[in-house]
Amino acid sequence: MVIDMTTISVFLKCWAAISRGSQDDQSPGHPYPRAPAISDLKVKGSSKRVPDPTSVEVVSSFIWKHAMAAAKVVKGFQQPSVIFHAADLRRRMVPPLPEYSAGNIGSPIVAEYEKIDELEVKFGRLVKILRLAKEKNKDEFVPKLLSSGGFDMMIKFLEDWGEKCSNKDLNTYQFSSWCKIGLNEVDFGWGKPIWTSLVGGTEVESMYKNFVVLVDGSDGGIEAWLILEQKEMAVLENDGEFLAYASPNPGIIIS
Repeated sequence: MVIDMTTISVFLKCWAAISRGSQDDQSPGHPYPRAPAISDLKVKGSSKRVPDPTSVEVVSSFIWKHAMAAAKVVKGFQQPSVIFHAADLRRRMVPPLPEYSAGNIGSPIVAEYEKIDELEVKFGRLVKILRLAKEKNKDEFVPKLLSSGGFDMMIKFLEDWGEKCSNKDLNTYQFSSWCKIGLNEVDFGWGKPIWTSLVGGTEVESMYKNFVVLVDGSDGGIEAWLILEQKEMAVLENDGEFLAYASPNPGIIIS
């Protein structure tokens, strides 16, 4: 509750640098090549309103679309849906906070889909909805958060979000992007990691229901950890359109 994933990544990179005997705690990053599937999704998700969707935007919207479709198959009807996406505030502060700022420094992006009368959820519409939610967060929520000190606003938001999640008539998902925060750059002296996992064991707490975490893939793409209801996951794993872009549970190759 005190720190976010960016802080954890910073801590690990500094720890690894000290272990290697390095005096430089700034682990340099590098741009990842865009995987063919993500490049294709960017083309499909672009529009006049969003001509330049980001990798996280298109992957999040793609998962949201197909998770909603799976829920519709299981429930037998389309529900209105809301997603919560955590946003790092460091670069949005004035002046921006340095990368190595420790704390839980985030703000919520909330995107809502209410067109339950549509026969099919349009991928491009979801990309647009998510972009508009990001802009609203930047233009409205963040300034209020920073000017008020933030604590009361975040408590109010968490209370409201908890109420939304308990609403059985509403389909809710929580997203968090760990992309480009350097987890795959952590090197304690025996090489950089070939794989970063989210959770171990067989039991998952109920608080992580409909939870999605995005991390940098070793192939330049994005690896998504999805936690869904078992029946909905079974539908998703047999969704031909979803599988055309995603490889479920890829093997970890150690060479």
